[in-house]
Amino acid sequence: MSSELVISGTTAPGFEGVRYEFANNFLHRHELGASLAVIRGNEVLVDLWGGWMNRDKQQPWEPDSIVNVWSTTKGLVALAAHILIDRAELDLDAPVARYWPDFAQSGKSQITVKHLLSHRSGLAAWRKPISEEEIHDWAMLCDLLAAQSPWWEPGTTSGYHALTFGHLVGELVRKVDGRSIDVFIREEISQPLGAHSVSGDFFVGTQPQDDARTADLWRIPDELLSKKSSSGPAQDQNGASASAASASATSNSAASGNASQQNSPSAPAPDSTEDSLDLMATAMSSPLIGPKIANSTEWRRGVFPAANGHGSARAIASMYAALAAGGTVDGLKLVSPEAVEKMREPQPTGLDLVLKDVGKMTWGLGFMVNAQNWFGSNKRAFHHGGYGGSLGFADPEANFGFAYVMNAMNLSTLVLDVRAALLLNSVYEGLESETSSTAVA
Repeated sequence: MSSELVISGTTAPGFEGVRYEFANNFLHRHELGASLAVIRGNEVLVDLWGGWMNRDKQQPWEPDSIVNVWSTTKGLVALAAHILIDRAELDLDAPVARYWPDFAQSGKSQITVKHLLSHRSGLAAWRKPISEEEIHDWAMLCDLLAAQSPWWEPGTTSGYHALTFGHLVGELVRKVDGRSIDVFIREEISQPLGAHSVSGDFFVGTQPQDDARTADLWRIPDELLSKKSSSGPAQDQNGASASAASASATSNSAASGNASQQNSPSAPAPDSTEDSLDLMATAMSSPLIGPKIANSTEWRRGVFPAANGHGSARAIASMYAALAAGGTVDGLKLVSPEAVEKMREPQPTGLDLVLKDVGKMTWGLGFMVNAQNWFGSNKRAFHHGGYGGSLGFADPEANFGFAYVMNAMNLSTLVLDVRAALLLNSVYEGLESETSSTAVA
């Protein structure tokens, strides 16, 4: 089979620049395989894919290829909670312990559902080091979170719940609804989207029939990332995107450190540099999961909903397109318009205790809010990205959902990948071109 790069798919008139930028990711930014989708209502503005499923370049990326998208999964898990909130089965301001009584241990009786969704519960990491063998022990991991004390006073600030978010929100969903988070997501989100929209292939826990279309992750070597491209945009030549990438490198370095050290269970907060670094490292690397583990069948089948969602760009864009349209698309209602407004309501966060080196950021309820204009100029757009580069994004004012997924992981960034940023910028340029053409006509 030929290893020659082929970019397939379609772009609406005015969005040709998106295809150009998508191709540039392969030519100048070390892309291996990827897909990109932009959907407005039920109108597909961009649907592109290209490259390969693995490093030997023998299996081409297809439109229904799926890949592990790491923390982009958190948007899916947050939506599950918002569905219950929208149905008045879950109260944002209620103590978590109302639904999960064991959670009240160790001074956590006043932690609310809103604190969990906005990363302000103080449970950014397990205090007990988590081994690779314990990753899929759902009951044990939830029991540990229920029993442990917070790392800081809940509600006072945020600290990215990088690995614990899925168990905290997922167990809350299970306590309220009775279904495990993976089953809830399939039955309430993925399957309905698959029946009514472009794709519903965004879920936690793959099935055997998914194996042939699941791409392998690959870490872009540091020596490649450190080289400037001789032609086309280079990774360190893109203004604010490069600045954010550089700022997050310190956090990424801390995450790769030894997470075996523990604070005392009664420690009130990480109030020193040493404590702060310990929390950052523990939050990002206990358990320590990389591409090798993520490419295993056990990980793909498992339920670790902070990080092991698998999806296609079409599916993730479909979900965000529904949210951008007020929660309903093509006759399918996921949530009400009021629920969407709650998702992107800025919370009192500021400097995040785990992502502190990224700079000031704004959390909504389960999503990041674009208050710092990382992506486009709409400060009320909301999104969630994933380790290595993937991104799901909704702009309700412009009424579109965006998704970019890939298997070449850029580990020099934690939050903002230059490939996704440039693709989204080109989408906004296409929307401006479309508006200009309409005005002229």
